[in-house]
Amino acid sequence: MRKLVAYRGLIGGDDHVNGVQFIDGRFVENIELVEARNPNGSDVFSILPPPAKYVNNQPIWISSGLPFWQSEIADNPKNKQRFSLDSYAMMLDTSKPEHF
Repeated sequence: MRKLVAYRGLIGGDDHVNGVQFIDGRFVENIELVEARNPNGSDVFSILPPPAKYVNNQPIWISSGLPFWQSEIADNPKNKQRFSLDSYAMMLDTSKPEHF
């Protein structure tokens, strides 16, 4: 749980404070009893709208937001190593109704 909270802190560090996350993993399957072992990680799928600081500010998004998204939030191998999480993320463009 601590590692999930740390990942959420990472996301919030770039002002991604809205959205939804789905959390799954072996812990929901009672793997301790089924296979007699501890769960070894979790899966988290994040659907996040862009932070307000990037809305209508394409240059800032390109220079800092997108690199942070790609190298921190959506970097599954890195997050697997750091947080024991399989992390998947999708940006929701709230300015376009067809995305709802």
